[in-house]
Amino acid sequence: MAITSCRNLRPNEAEENKEDFTLVWLDENIDDSSDSLQTDANAKCEQLLPILYELRTLSQKQRSTKDLSKDSASFLWNQLLINVLRHMPQNDHAKQQMLDTCSNYYGANERVLEKIQEFRSTYMPADAISWYTADSFVYRLLNKAFRTEDMELVHIFRFFIVDICMQLERGHQALRDSGERHLTLFRGQQVSDEEFDKLKQSVGILISTNGFWSTTRDLNVALSFVSQGLQTDGMKQILFEILADPNLETIVFADVHQESRMRGEQEVLFSLSTVFKIECVEYDSYLTLWKIKMAATDDGSRDVKEYLQSTNKEMEDSSPTFLFGRLLLIEMGQVDKAEKYFRMLLKTLPDDHEDTASVYNSIGWVFDRKTEFNLALEYYNKGYEMRLRLLGQDHPYISGSLSNIGNIYRHKGNYDRAMEYYHQSLTIHEKNYPSDHINNARILRNIGLAHKEKKEFQKALEYFRRALQMFQRMLPNEHPEIALSLGFIGLIFKEQLNYDQALEYFLQELEMDEKVLSSDHQYLSDHIEWVADIYKRKGEIERALEFCQEKLTDREKKLGKNHRAVAQTLHIMGVLLENNDDDRALEYYTQALSILETGASPDHLVAAKCLSKISLIYWRHSRIEQRIHSPSHINIAISLRWIGLIYSEMANYPKALEYLNNGLKIYVANYNFQHEDIKETQNDIAEPQHKQLIYVYYKVKKQNNSQDRRNKTQSRDDRRDEKMGKFEDLANELLLGLLFQFSDTDNLIQVFYELNSLFDQLIYDHIRDHQLNFQSVTKIEFDVICQRYLPFIYIFNSYSLLLKLHLNIKQLFQ
Repeated sequence: MAITSCRNLRPNEAEENKEDFTLVWLDENIDDSSDSLQTDANAKCEQLLPILYELRTLSQKQRSTKDLSKDSASFLWNQLLINVLRHMPQNDHAKQQMLDTCSNYYGANERVLEKIQEFRSTYMPADAISWYTADSFVYRLLNKAFRTEDMELVHIFRFFIVDICMQLERGHQALRDSGERHLTLFRGQQVSDEEFDKLKQSVGILISTNGFWSTTRDLNVALSFVSQGLQTDGMKQILFEILADPNLETIVFADVHQESRMRGEQEVLFSLSTVFKIECVEYDSYLTLWKIKMAATDDGSRDVKEYLQSTNKEMEDSSPTFLFGRLLLIEMGQVDKAEKYFRMLLKTLPDDHEDTASVYNSIGWVFDRKTEFNLALEYYNKGYEMRLRLLGQDHPYISGSLSNIGNIYRHKGNYDRAMEYYHQSLTIHEKNYPSDHINNARILRNIGLAHKEKKEFQKALEYFRRALQMFQRMLPNEHPEIALSLGFIGLIFKEQLNYDQALEYFLQELEMDEKVLSSDHQYLSDHIEWVADIYKRKGEIERALEFCQEKLTDREKKLGKNHRAVAQTLHIMGVLLENNDDDRALEYYTQALSILETGASPDHLVAAKCLSKISLIYWRHSRIEQRIHSPSHINIAISLRWIGLIYSEMANYPKALEYLNNGLKIYVANYNFQHEDIKETQNDIAEPQHKQLIYVYYKVKKQNNSQDRRNKTQSRDDRRDEKMGKFEDLANELLLGLLFQFSDTDNLIQVFYELNSLFDQLIYDHIRDHQLNFQSVTKIEFDVICQRYLPFIYIFNSYSLLLKLHLNIKQLFQ
């Protein structure tokens, strides 16, 4: 569990700061899916399998409680990111970036802006803890970054984070040198009843702080915060009692009472990602509150060491600046954040800077991941040309560029050319690193992928296995690179129709993914789909659905029911039922689409796939219904309307109008004009009708403007005549050919009146030549038309037109 840092706050401070704290569990033995959480108190946490719970404290206004149960990467990647941050350069630019961000955030608060200016003028690295423990802007924003796991904001505060960590390490060494052993520390806190119940039944579990964590040596100080805490329903006042040994290898904490601005609190501050073990949870009848006893421990942290060592090796070949972005993009799957990060770097570096080429290459990574292959190739080539000019043709970075360019040609289907780039890349890299190297393994895997696409499966398998063995020699037993290699071997067996063997590799890959990737990583969805597809190919659709349902339930618990990963899983379940049970498939697609439309984490590709699948189902139904029903049957109208709505969502407005109007004709043939289905379909028609016409109008207008600029040499009168002629052609073609075909007169008047005088004239001409029909218009809509638009009709002095209108109205209301 992560405990997002929340300093002991008095009631007035707590109300102003509105801090949360979060617990991250690090034990795989917890099962919080039932009321009884049974754990083995003596179980060792052999692998990093965090479960993240947010325990809301004094304010319920922060982000809603998020359960990331068994999120194997939460703790691990936080550790890695902080490790990378600490290797980044500490310079004035980093400080300036942090303070500019703070100034923008507090732009209207003069008091805080004065504090920011004070920080800018007086701050020294030895002041870091003093500023952090003060009721200050850095304390609030930094904790916001940790609490929301906003890695972009964490990066912006890297300058300050590193200073705090360094100061804590010096203080921790002083504590060791003092000879003091086994400190007993306290923290007063409120937690919700629900989360307290989980804590109470979780003795023996490892937890980790997701930020700096404040405690005190003085029991009375901690109790004062408990007793002064805000009394609210559903919350319990608890006391953490922590045993901490300064001689622990990986735990860093320091006595900061001299640096702290909170005098008299005897504060002891723990550094980032400290690991504790819950020893017991008991009620103290003397203090009349619940007490949670914990001990700081090296367990869990030791398991991260291998990852930190492999990361440090990569930093020998690549700067921490770029490794941070790589962790965001590859390991954490945060593509948009990675792109924003790399573009920020591109703005800050001069064009001729030695790192600019690496930034271009990194942006190419982003577009590669987004399947924007032309853009990826453009940036890869920019980076390659710059590297070639600055570094020479045998530098390892040249190898990296060639491999990336080869990836694009492979994606584009030019496998032979891709292979040429891969072999050039491997030759250069093996010159620099003749033995095992992580990039050598990656290039071997890429060559395997090219052979796979060429249907040369045995060669592909050979390269995949060589890459896997090299990764296994270099990396921890469970690592994303190893998982990916297992999956690619599974793909070869799938191509060879050896589904049992493919399933074995896919399940190994997915099991490892769930331990080493964040819960919302795109690879998890991809690899769940791979497993489900194998079950389907084996004819075990129900087993595939059971498997997906397990993953769906797990993802809903971890990420919430409105997360894009949940929608992705529902889409997979819909695909499984395709051509077998359209009704259930339609239900899954609709649920997924609803999540993607209303959720905070969009996935436009999956949304488009869902729309396409839904339209296909309704189209298939309409074809069937046309064979078994009469042409005017209501079921056909329903299918036509849905197909039209989907085309509208896809911005294919002509098709949308075609299907919606055909559906409307069937509704009109079956119902009276006041029926809800008719009204709703008319409303459905209005939006694509309006958007299509406006789109065409502005498109042609833009073309006319371009033509005007090209014809500047023409006389003013010639240009005016030509423009008016083209505009008249547009209006006649657009309005008479499309608008009048699909639009009722009342919609036509309300949408397009006063667009310009020429449109007004065309509308009038249409009204003059056609019978007005207001039978489908409500009384309120009719009143609006009379009040707003009848004066427009009257100005043409057409008494015959008004008479025609009068007769129509008389018929309508008789």
